[in-house]
Amino acid sequence: INGDVTITGASRAVATADPDATLLASSRLLILRAGLPALQNPVRLPINVPSPISLPGNLTVTGTIETSAQTQPGNGGAVILSAPGSVTTGDIHTLALFPAAPLGNGGEVLVNAGSRLQIGNINARSGSGLGGNIHLTSQTGAIVTGNLDSLSLGNGGGGDVTLTATQGTLSTGTIAAYGNLTGVGGRISLNAGTNGIISTGNLATDNNTIAIQGAYRLNQDVVFTNQNNTNIDIQFNGTIDGRHLLSLNAGNGIITLNGWVGRDIPLAGANWTASLYRMAGGYVTDGAQQIDRPIELIGDMVFGGPNATHWAFGNISAGSHRLTITADSIDFLGGANSVTGSGSLILQPAIAAQPILLGGTANTPGTLSLTKSDFAALQN
Repeated sequence: INGDVTITGASRAVATADPDATLLASSRLLILRAGLPALQNPVRLPINVPSPISLPGNLTVTGTIETSAQTQPGNGGAVILSAPGSVTTGDIHTLALFPAAPLGNGGEVLVNAGSRLQIGNINARSGSGLGGNIHLTSQTGAIVTGNLDSLSLGNGGGGDVTLTATQGTLSTGTIAAYGNLTGVGGRISLNAGTNGIISTGNLATDNNTIAIQGAYRLNQDVVFTNQNNTNIDIQFNGTIDGRHLLSLNAGNGIITLNGWVGRDIPLAGANWTASLYRMAGGYVTDGAQQIDRPIELIGDMVFGGPNATHWAFGNISAGSHRLTITADSIDFLGGANSVTGSGSLILQPAIAAQPILLGGTANTPGTLSLTKSDFAALQN
């Protein structure tokens, strides 16, 4: 399709035999499916078009798809696109923002591609209703998008945003899935399988979860945030790399890191806020780093590395897992018996030749100083 597609209302002229007749007759809705063996409603074809007719495997819209409710009240229309090959479109707008009555919901956006999926910006926000859910799936290829917006500006809630490319990569802009006045947000789930790379802009929701499955790569400074100072959970199941600042603001939620952080490319910085960190793998750092909130190991864990100048901790619950800390200086600040576990504990300097000083009352420059208070923090 060359150009824009605009849907202004329901389509009541669709034959009742059409499987989507009920949906099309009840809302401003766009459904495009490529790769079907034959058109499902051939009686409505122009007279000079043979029937049945084979359709191509790729779906392309060069312009903008518009099903919004901005000139009249109501819900934004859904957009459903599918193809066994690639899906490529410009921007998609399904928002509900009629100024005099902004109570409608944003329209849902469902896109399923057999291979590469590329879309511009998606705007499914609502004035005071619910943001529309956004679900994008590529069966065998990459997903590339602009900004994804499923927020509610007023008294509604944000919608869910789910991107799945288990055999490809994911690259997206900012994702907003929060309720601006209610603190009710949608779940943000990005899944690139076990080998795919994920890159994003800033992500924001409220009272829900941001879940990343795959290798997360920082191409810029990125913030994951609880938009209205609510509590969210942030979960990474895979590695995190990139010489940029990663800020994770979970409020009193939980941050889970199940994979190596900074092993291939150390982070330029990390500003993290949570009530609890659940960690496995490793966290390789340059310079100094401190985690004051409790840490619970869910697997063997390594902190520091050859360029780590200082690591400081509050409470650590290691369970039966091995805990390794490598730095020029190590401090346990949680008080007596604040570091617990039954597995191995390895404390070592970043440089093998660096002296180790045990049992002093204060850190001594130029040595890995493990003071009396550090030893008191280690529960027998």
